[in-house]
Amino acid sequence: MTIFDYLADIQVTKYCSLPVEDYNGYMVARWLSFYSPKVANLINETVNVHNTALDKQHHYKWISTLVTKSSVSKRINYIKKVSEKKEKENINYVTLAHNLQISQRELKELLEFRENNHKIKDNV
Repeated sequence: MTIFDYLADIQVTKYCSLPVEDYNGYMVARWLSFYSPKVANLINETVNVHNTALDKQHHYKWISTLVTKSSVSKRINYIKKVSEKKEKENINYVTLAHNLQISQRELKELLEFRENNHKIKDNV
């Protein structure tokens, strides 16, 4: 069984009849927290608080009762963390564009233009 089998069972069928040998409560809770902010809050306030006291079967059934039943398995988009370097770079663009009183798009175009001119001069 894969985690997606468990997620489909929790969202659609709600039988909770899959074998729990491969069940990973942490990963199921993590993926379901991307489902919606409401589900994330429910999981944080209930299941995660009592996680150490629950065995796999009880965890599986409890999470199944938290998520509302749907007719099809909804796509859960994984939310990637923005790297600190990208975040810092974006902040620098915002600050520099604000100081120069131009848009961020114009600033990026100017920097690309400048970079391309240096490459052309180096090749000559």
